[in-house]
Amino acid sequence: MNRQAVARELVKVAKLLVSSVSRHCDLYKARNGKWYMNLGEEEHDEYRDSRTYGPFDSQEETDEFLSAYFSNPGSSEVDDSGKQPVPTRSPNGDPVVNPERHSRW
Repeated sequence: MNRQAVARELVKVAKLLVSSVSRHCDLYKARNGKWYMNLGEEEHDEYRDSRTYGPFDSQEETDEFLSAYFSNPGSSEVDDSGKQPVPTRSPNGDPVVNPERHSRW
């Protein structure tokens, strides 16, 4: 089993142990037609604490990324209006995380 496969299995086990962690999560379609996600890193994090991930091609792709790499945030808000600006920084000040380069480890 390669390292990525092991990592995916560990995420699955961790999700079973921590099925839901209450923290900020919102998914939105930006003016460029791409989807982005703001997600709190820790339990009880608010919008200002969240990190932005994207771009994604669809809401479904964003949901799949969330499910693959993170425990359930408890709930999420979705804005599919396409009126949000394209993010240049996360609400917490970090750079936007490209999902193709993202790794939990």
